[in-house]
Amino acid sequence: MSYALAIFLGLLAYSVLNIGLVLEKKGADSLPLIENTSALQNVKNFFGSRVWLVGFILTNVQWFIYFAAVALAPLILIAPLMGFGLIVLAIFSRYYLKESIARVEIMSMGAIIGGIVLIGATAIEESPRTIEQMWGLFGQPFALIYLLGIGVAAGILCIYSARSNFKLGAIIFGFAAGVGAGVGATFTKGASPGFSDIIGAAGNIIWWVMILLMLLGNVLSLILLQVGFQKGKAVIVGPLFAVLGMILPVFAGVIIFGEWGEQDLLNIAVQIIGLIVIIIGITILSFYSEKKKQKSPENG
Repeated sequence: MSYALAIFLGLLAYSVLNIGLVLEKKGADSLPLIENTSALQNVKNFFGSRVWLVGFILTNVQWFIYFAAVALAPLILIAPLMGFGLIVLAIFSRYYLKESIARVEIMSMGAIIGGIVLIGATAIEESPRTIEQMWGLFGQPFALIYLLGIGVAAGILCIYSARSNFKLGAIIFGFAAGVGAGVGATFTKGASPGFSDIIGAAGNIIWWVMILLMLLGNVLSLILLQVGFQKGKAVIVGPLFAVLGMILPVFAGVIIFGEWGEQDLLNIAVQIIGLIVIIIGITILSFYSEKKKQKSPENG
């Protein structure tokens, strides 16, 4: 029952997130260029846009829903639900932005749903952990190597690109934004034991450290994603961000939280197949969605 609720909350969270992002993008497109406007005026412009503001509220509300989802289920079950969020985005764009849905996109949606079913059917219950136990997992050698490795790699690549007139900007900043989102999701899972006792968790400094690291990852992801869109082709940035934003939390679930530790080889094999199918579906769906945006009359 808890997993069924977790899946529902995960589907809802990613759906709300993607709708919020569409509204933010639509609102931002109608505003003056950021670089040509003062910081204070930018704040006034964005919060003065009703469409952008609704999107901003939705993208923040979804975090609380996602927080509840990862408190009830492992990352390997929740993270792939990002693919369903892209399906909702495509359907929402069909009716809100009047964009058509191609046959290949429908096939991609089917692949995503099929992959989610495979993972959901083979997921097993995870043992509950305390905030202190979660924090201890982040101190393990493999966890440190993983988190520092992807973080340092993203940082070095961004510096290289910025100093080279944003060479390979789409690939590098799409990758870095995905890393930020992955780190944010990982520390959301780390802080998730506090969901059932927010008042108690609020008095725990370790919980706040994980919350701050979660916020840092998500904020950096948002900034880096915008840089990627400005300095490279969205048709590259979008799919790369979507795939990494999904797969990196799954890696964290396996490496840091040991989510495959109690599963048999058959379950793991089926979940790997499901992940591959979802990645293919997300890549194709994201690619075609961004391609359509580039061909739309508004984008010339």
